[in-house]
This record gives sequence, C-alpha cells and structure tokens, in this order.
Amino acid sequence: MNPNEWRAYLVTQESRSAGRGSAEIVEAALDGGVDAVQLREKGRPAAERYELGRRLRDVTADAGVPLIVNDRVDLAAAVDADGVHLGQSDLPVSVARDRLGDGAIVGVSASTVPEARAAADAGADYLGVGAVYRTDTKDVPDETNGVGPERVAAIADAVDPVSYTHL
Repeated sequence: MNPNEWRAYLVTQESRSAGRGSAEIVEAALDGGVDAVQLREKGRPAAERYELGRRLRDVTADAGVPLIVNDRVDLAAAVDADGVHLGQSDLPVSVARDRLGDGAIVGVSASTVPEARAAADAGADYLGVGAVYRTDTKDVPDETNGVGPERVAAIADAVDPVSYTHL
C-alpha cells in the first residue's frame, strides 16, 4: 500500500502501553485494520528491538502491512523491514535507500516547512509532522513541541505529495 493511502499508522512504545506488550498491541491493531506499523521502542537495547522486530516482521508480513523501523537503518535491514522512519538527526534519505534498496519506504520527521521541503526534495516517501500538540512522550525541542494544526497545514501546502512519493 502506498503511504499516501495509509489511514492508521501505529507507532510502538511499550513503555507507554499501560502494561501491554508491543507485540500484543500490534496484533490487535492489525486485526483492527492498521495500515502501517513503526517499531520505535526508544530506550530498549538494540538486541531486544531486533528480537521484537523479527516477531513483528512475521505478523505484519502475514497481514500484508508494511513494517517501518524508527531511526535505525541497520535494524531495518536486519529484520527485513519494509522501510525506515528518519528523524532530522538521523542518516540522510539517500543513505537509507543505498542500504535498504530503491523499493524501501523512507519516511522523515519534519516540524517546519524547510524540513518538509528538504525531505521531499531528498526523495522521502512520506512525512511525519509533529508533535502537533505538546508532548512529554519524547524529548522535543520547545520550538517544535506542539507545532499546531496551522503549521501542519502550512507543511501540507508546501509539499506536493505526488512529487515526493517514491513508491
């Protein structure tokens, strides 16, 4: 499924899951019709993320749903994920494509119009914009924590989805 057609994108973070395991949540979300799953799990050791990623790869592949790995191109390759989601301080889109192949899905986080345009120009398949409302679920600089719906609209107006969709 093309990222432009996704309606529900699940991001895992077991530490924020009220005692439920990420694998359990992903399985329920797949049953509920989620369109993409991102393995996030910040703070967990790479070996644990790898084991969880292998398990999620199996269930998402069986469901025909893309598995995206947050930040880690190496981990995405190791679990045979469909792609990677990159932050502003992560590897460039071009490096992710070199390592994962031209068919990989590469998303980029953008909190400003210039970041969004740069990601689109670099060949990102989709943008993750936010945090839209203030959050304490991750370290976000004050200037990008709670960008608001107005900035989301400005970013959407600044990029042409057809021009940056690689798939």
